[in-house]
Amino acid sequence: MMHHHSRRVFLRQTVLSSSLLCSLLRGWEDLLGSETQASTRYDLLIKGGRVIDPAQGLSGQRDVAIAGGKIARIADSIAETESRQVLNARGKIVTPGLIDIHVHVYDGVAPLGIPADPNCIAKGVTTVVDAGSAGAHTFPGFRKQVINVVDTRVYALLNISVIG
Repeated sequence: MMHHHSRRVFLRQTVLSSSLLCSLLRGWEDLLGSETQASTRYDLLIKGGRVIDPAQGLSGQRDVAIAGGKIARIADSIAETESRQVLNARGKIVTPGLIDIHVHVYDGVAPLGIPADPNCIAKGVTTVVDAGSAGAHTFPGFRKQVINVVDTRVYALLNISVIG
């Protein structure tokens, strides 16, 4: 299963802080509180963070509004009354997910394997390249037990050894 994400997904996979990101991904309503009217335009407003997105040429303090799980608007200032939830990101960096090009995420199988989501996506790394935890014989298990079930986007290099 191939994951196709654009940088517009942006905040679901953003670094604000490790614990904050985990909370956002697991149900940010519990963390943020302060529900307002159901007639608001946005589900979540990330207010006042330093938005850095080289692909869009952005680097500066901005507000980011999310509706329906997608970035709906990025602007210098968005009124808090337009969103059901508001997150104060002052002093934080808001950026698209990071990429780690050398990991071992075949937890419990590869000797150095770690669980993907708590060590990757929970820390702002949305895409990883597993550097040979699986070989030709063990790759089907790696795909079934890791690649297809974690939120982190995992690409794999096969080890020259058939077992990895």
